[in-house]
This record gives sequence, structure tokens and C-alpha cells, in this order.
Amino acid sequence: MAQRRRRRHLLLGLVGVLGAMRLMAERMEVGFAGWKMDQMGLGPGALLRLRSCGRTGGSLVPHAATAEASTVSRPWETRFRELEAFVEEHERLPRRFRADEAETQLGFWLNSQGKRVTSQQIPSRQLEKLRTARSDLIRRRAEGWITGDPDGCFEENCRELREYIEMNGELPRCTPSESDSSAFRLATWLRNLRANGARAMPERRKMLEEVHPLVKELLQEWDDSPLKINRVKWEEDLEKVLDIVEQHGRLPKAKTEKPEYHWLWRQLRRLDTLPPELEKRLRGSHPLVAEAARRSEQKAKGTKA
Repeated sequence: MAQRRRRRHLLLGLVGVLGAMRLMAERMEVGFAGWKMDQMGLGPGALLRLRSCGRTGGSLVPHAATAEASTVSRPWETRFRELEAFVEEHERLPRRFRADEAETQLGFWLNSQGKRVTSQQIPSRQLEKLRTARSDLIRRRAEGWITGDPDGCFEENCRELREYIEMNGELPRCTPSESDSSAFRLATWLRNLRANGARAMPERRKMLEEVHPLVKELLQEWDDSPLKINRVKWEEDLEKVLDIVEQHGRLPKAKTEKPEYHWLWRQLRRLDTLPPELEKRLRGSHPLVAEAARRSEQKAKGTKA
């Protein structure tokens, strides 16, 4: 009897050890995936989604939840060839959260390339491959990332906006109860244009002004009422950037000073929509920042630096 109890305790102890080892292995797997996602610029959100996924049969649900981590498991060139093959076969771009796991992984990979383009973290060689891909769909998506129109639908959205205003006699509104409506989608699109500074691009501004007099009035209102910015927080973020500039003699880098890098990039992107005093403060903060602002303006205008 005593021997049987000892065997039972020994078995339970062995099960506990195996369980602990399994949990440690899973944590190491997620930790490694998070590190790889950070290296690829996928951001902390990808790892949060990975960690928050459910568990089935004692293992992490692999499909959409871990597809972001799988985007780093193959060489870039291999993924790019798979993307071209997919588009050639299906005549559309891959989507995330699909029933087919291979398409889901390609969809997450394509989305991660957009993040790398907009944050200026993608090597020029890879960006050039996307811009000169065989498929027009891939080329248009790459150009859209650069111009702030990732879906390549700016002209189409302008047309839909014109039709909506002519039919309803007013600008679309963001009504939460109508989140599936065209009005909500168009209003969200306009709001994002303002927040991202895309309207500051001359050709975009001209197209928007020509949509309808109400849109032209809206743009003027935006000019007269700049985005509300927490001045204290803005100054604190600028000081963090300047600390790096003065310490290292360069602008923040995406790999080593990610928060400061992204903050500065956002200010440069919406330079023309910042309140005049903040724009002046940014330009006069340091010669390196002023030069970055000049280059950003020239890029937005489509001129050579």
C-alpha cells in the first residue's frame, strides 16, 4: 500500500515537471517570435495578439494568431515570389484572417511590408522590387504605401464622396451606429487624411478641392483650426529626440530609438498641418531636424533633394 502511494506521488511529480517544461518551451517560443517581430518592425501589437490567442489541444492556435510570427520564418525573396505567384493565380492580393493558412500568412507578410514602407524601415532594394513587380496590383499597393493611399483608391473615394454629397447635400459623418455605411467609411477616410497630413500633398489637395464646394470649405476649416495637440507632451517628445541628436550627432534610428524615431517621422509627415508655432519650433530645434524637414517637404512635393 505504501509502495503504491510512493509510485503515485512519483508519477504526479513527473507529470508536474513535464508540464513545467512544456510551459517554459511555449514561453520561449512566444518570446522568440516577439523578438523576431520586433526585428521586422511588426510592432508590439503583433505579439499581444499572439499572446492573447486561445489554446486548443494544449498548443497555441496557429492560424491567424501566429501568422504574423511566421512572416519572418522565410527569406524575403521567397515570400515575394510566393506573393507574385498568388496574385497571378487569384488575380487579387492575399488577405489576412482567411480559411487558407498559406493565404493568411501571405496577407500578414504583405501588411508588414506596408508598415516597413510607411515607417521607412524597408531596404531600398526590397521597395524597388515591390514597385516593379510583375503584377499591377502589387505595384499599386506599393505606390499607395508611399503616397499615403494604401488601397490605391484615392480617386475612387473622391468620386464616391462627390456622389454622396450630391445625393445628401452634406458631408458624411462618423455615426457609430452606422459603422457599416458608406457615410461612415467616407467620413473615416477624410478624418484619416487630416490626421496623416496626406491632404498637404499638392495634387491630393487639388483633387479634394474639386470634389465639391463643401469639401473645399472643410479643407479651409482644417487650415484655420489645426489639430489639437498636447503641447506639454509634444515638447517632452521633442526633447527626447534632441537628447539623442545631441548625444550621438544623428537623428533617432528605428532599431535603437524606436519611439523617438516614429514620433519625429510623424511630425515630418504632417509638417504642413502642424500649428505654425510648433512647425517653427521643430524646424529651429536643431540643424539635423531642419534638414530632415526640408527633405520631407521636397519628397512630398515630388522634387529631388
